[in-house]
Amino acid sequence: MTIVPLTPSTGGILQPNQVIGRDAEVEKMISILKRQSINLSALRRSGKSSLLSKLNAELNRDKAFRAIYLNVEGISNCDSFIEKLYLKLKEEKVIKEKAISKVDKAFDKLLGRFSKIGLPGGFSAELNKRRQVWEKQLDELLLAIIESNPNRQIVISLDEFSIMLDKIEDEKEASELVGILRSVMHNEPFKDSIRFIYCGSIGIDLVLDKLKRAGNNIGQPLNHMFDFILDPLTDENAFYLAQCFNMGCELDLSEAEMKSICELGENIPYYIDALFSIIRYQNNIQKAYDTILDDPNNKFEFKHFYERITLHYPNKEDSFLILNFLSKEKNPKTEVEILNYLSSEKIISRTTLIDELERLRTDDYLLRQMKKEQRTYQFKYEILRKWWKINKSY
Repeated sequence: MTIVPLTPSTGGILQPNQVIGRDAEVEKMISILKRQSINLSALRRSGKSSLLSKLNAELNRDKAFRAIYLNVEGISNCDSFIEKLYLKLKEEKVIKEKAISKVDKAFDKLLGRFSKIGLPGGFSAELNKRRQVWEKQLDELLLAIIESNPNRQIVISLDEFSIMLDKIEDEKEASELVGILRSVMHNEPFKDSIRFIYCGSIGIDLVLDKLKRAGNNIGQPLNHMFDFILDPLTDENAFYLAQCFNMGCELDLSEAEMKSICELGENIPYYIDALFSIIRYQNNIQKAYDTILDDPNNKFEFKHFYERITLHYPNKEDSFLILNFLSKEKNPKTEVEILNYLSSEKIISRTTLIDELERLRTDDYLLRQMKKEQRTYQFKYEILRKWWKINKSY
């Protein structure tokens, strides 16, 4: 591969042609989208948004697809979600002019029928009436998409969808949204034409579990979707990324030094980028790594891993105790060893421990392995274990 000079852009979403590797992931996702929608999950800062950028560009080169990307972070109600989706569809000309006129008339008619609906324009109303509006608006939009794009599959990537769900002020409304989207993907006339990709910085399972614990009956809203787990880059692609940064930063690192950077960053693009953002000025790999782990300003956003437990875990103290214990142990620890440690701190049942370990494993904190017919656990990523040990262990 030809080395292309790149400079660090830690945290930014890359243009499709800047995304290193991920060709195999894009190919696999396109194959899946022909059959079903996707729930995309990965460690925070693993390049999910950049992958979606590359995927959408590839999809839009294929006449069988029409893809749009929508970042829904910051939205706190379904009315605003529908409004932003509609504006995006018009902006990217996914809906034709004739269909836009039809949608506008349908929207006006809906608002006329419900003159006391709670919308940004100053109305106020009950949730069930508001739902009748935004649900029908969504229905009109999706019908317009199909009408404007015959014989094509429409792929709508909802980045930070889990954050939006968590921020929707009324939990019942959030529950109704996931139920309605599930129905869209299951039923005519949409099931063969509309695909969604859910993606977010917090695991959607955590948000759905929170909704269930609040008493909302949401069933299994993801059981129709393919769970796509985004792994770090391959060794080959991570090394190629390091070569591109080496050239772009005008450094003269050896092959061994670049491989060391990839190893320290665990082939995660964000952390390779972050290391080069420091090395380009001080040219010391170990000091750059130490800076990332011990940055008092949280520039590299490790604190997110602590805060998401605080905000979303029902038994957060148990999770903190588990991570505290494992952060001090580089080698895997058995479930019994973990239980013995927690039992020295508080009263806890084996069943509760198993549930919490499973939550941490599903949420990408822990790796589970079977050794001598016993379940063992350790941090999935060494960089997170070291950060936790330095900043949060006690």
